[in-house]
Amino acid sequence: MADYPSGEGLPVNEAGLFAFTTPNLGDDMQSFAVLAHLDRVHTFVDRDRLPDFNSKFDTTCVFNCWFLIGQDGRKPADVIKPIWHGFAGWKESLPGEWMGYIRSHSQFSGPIGCRDLYTTEQLGEAGINAYWSGCLTLFLGRMLSQPVAQRKGVYFVDLPAAAEEHIPAELVRRAIRISTFPPPGMLNHTLERWATVGRLAKILSEAELVVTRRLHVALPAASFGTPVVAVPDPGISLARRRFAGFETILPTVYLDDLDAGMKKIDWLHVPPVRIPEEMNRHHAALNEQLQARQLAGGPARPESPLDCVGSQRQFLTNLPKVKHPGKLRLRLRDRCFDLPVQFWRDTLIEVALRGFPGLSKFQFQVEVGESGREAWTSWGLLRDLVQSPPPD
Repeated sequence: MADYPSGEGLPVNEAGLFAFTTPNLGDDMQSFAVLAHLDRVHTFVDRDRLPDFNSKFDTTCVFNCWFLIGQDGRKPADVIKPIWHGFAGWKESLPGEWMGYIRSHSQFSGPIGCRDLYTTEQLGEAGINAYWSGCLTLFLGRMLSQPVAQRKGVYFVDLPAAAEEHIPAELVRRAIRISTFPPPGMLNHTLERWATVGRLAKILSEAELVVTRRLHVALPAASFGTPVVAVPDPGISLARRRFAGFETILPTVYLDDLDAGMKKIDWLHVPPVRIPEEMNRHHAALNEQLQARQLAGGPARPESPLDCVGSQRQFLTNLPKVKHPGKLRLRLRDRCFDLPVQFWRDTLIEVALRGFPGLSKFQFQVEVGESGREAWTSWGLLRDLVQSPPPD
């Protein structure tokens, strides 16, 4: 049996999370919602290069996002074992082997859970058994939510300027404007993207009101019980298709219908979202599938400083003594990430690593490259080596 870095024995399945380099942190938010449902994560999977993924282990991925961007029409690698919940993709955009791949899974693994009603209808027209599962971001609050004593802040997230003219002046005056477009330097930095999404989720969970054109801002905000109004722009990314069905769940006004639509919003009493009971049942079924694959439902882990939103100072202890400072990195299967060292002594090392909820679930190996040597040596799992900041 191959060595397994978690020390928990060879699993029935590994858990993979989709990673992105897109100019939209809403993609990462969908994976962030999957992370919230898992006990552990073993690898990143590039959503836009699924045919090229390689692993010695079967790797479960929840297909809770849009496909296909950057694809060449080949089906995903056989080692990827999908759970079809929150799938989005339309028959005119699913080239090559993909339709056969989806049809085969619907016949042998059960119906395809689709993110929106348009995808559901498209697959149905292609003769594929499908249902509307919704998106896992609608359930993010159930997995992460902490009681909010007092909601604070009005947030406009990527909101078109034209929409602000139809919102009460007092809300516009107090609004904080933020964006889910990552800066260019963050596009390829997976952990920075995740840390930013963790911070965004915290903002959405504590806000008094969120107004946004983004589907994956509106849905996670709603999951936290935060009042939210969606103002999609039909001229961007076929918004009417992406929001299909969700207009029945959350207050939605399309940008080309502002005059009539915005007048229907009671801005002082925006109602909380009520998730349809059928969608709740699909969510419960997803959790059962993850538990059956031994990827969820395990014993709760102690809280880790790695899971603190925005925390950048992390301290590694229980280390083998190293005479001279070296380089540190994190390894998750074949993906490596530099771990900047702030202060080094033989028994404790301070590193710069921004925390976010669920970071301790990743099976990151801490590796050291000692000065004057090319080889890297593993010190063990990150979550076992990190501790709360010691006294100065």
